[in-house]
Amino acid sequence: MHYLNILYGLLGLSFLVFIHELGHFLVARYFKMRVETFSIGFGPTLFAKTHKGVLYRLALIPFGGYVKVQGMDEDSQEEGSYYNKRPYQRLLMVLAGPVINMVFAFLGFCFIQ
Repeated sequence: MHYLNILYGLLGLSFLVFIHELGHFLVARYFKMRVETFSIGFGPTLFAKTHKGVLYRLALIPFGGYVKVQGMDEDSQEEGSYYNKRPYQRLLMVLAGPVINMVFAFLGFCFIQ
């Protein structure tokens, strides 16, 4: 029974990571940033699929995730690059993950009785 609790915990954590990364992803797409990778988990890939130029990835270690936007790790001036966007757009993309977590938590508490 303890193993099922661990599995449920990991699934719950992975869902929260998904919600967080989805916030980053949606705002990046809204501002026409070129998203290269949407990953839930780290380490070896369990499942991967490319759709419309985005690599969607599920990895073995479920303690995090990331959204990789073109040019986020270097100063790139290409179309759709992170650094090619206005500062407020970059700020909103970075803040979208924590904000969607807070909204999700608020809605969750509203439905608990």
